[in-house]
Amino acid sequence: SSGINAEYGDQYKMADKKTQTNKAINASTQTDDKKKKIKRPTIELGIYLARLHKKTDNKTRLSLKSLVTTNEMLLEFIRSLSKVLRELKQKTKTQTLNINDIKAAIRLVVGDGELAKHCIMEGSKAVMKFEKK
Repeated sequence: SSGINAEYGDQYKMADKKTQTNKAINASTQTDDKKKKIKRPTIELGIYLARLHKKTDNKTRLSLKSLVTTNEMLLEFIRSLSKVLRELKQKTKTQTLNINDIKAAIRLVVGDGELAKHCIMEGSKAVMKFEKK
C-alpha cells in the first residue's frame, strides 16, 4: 500500500507543478492583455444613430469620434428634457404627462426656433402613428 500512495503522491505533485506553471502563464498573459486593451467609449444610442445616418446618406459612414459626440449630445438633451418634465410634473402635481406638457418641455429645453418646431412636429407624428396601432 505504501508503494501505491507514493505513486499517487508523485502524480499529485506533478499535477500541482503543472497548475502552478499554468497559473503563472495565465497571469503573465492577463497583464499583457490589460496593457493592450484600450477602453472604448460606450455608445448607447449608436445603433439608432447609424440607422438614421444610413437612411439619410447610404454612401458615407460615421467615425467613432462623431458617434461619441452625437451620442453625448443626445443623452444630454434627454437628461435636460427629463429634468424639465420632472419639475413640471411636480409643479402641476399630476401623476401623468400629456402631450402639451411634453411640447412645453421641448420648447423650454430647445427654445422657440426651427429645431423646436421640427421636434414637436416629429413627436406629434410619432404619437399619431402609435395611436393608430
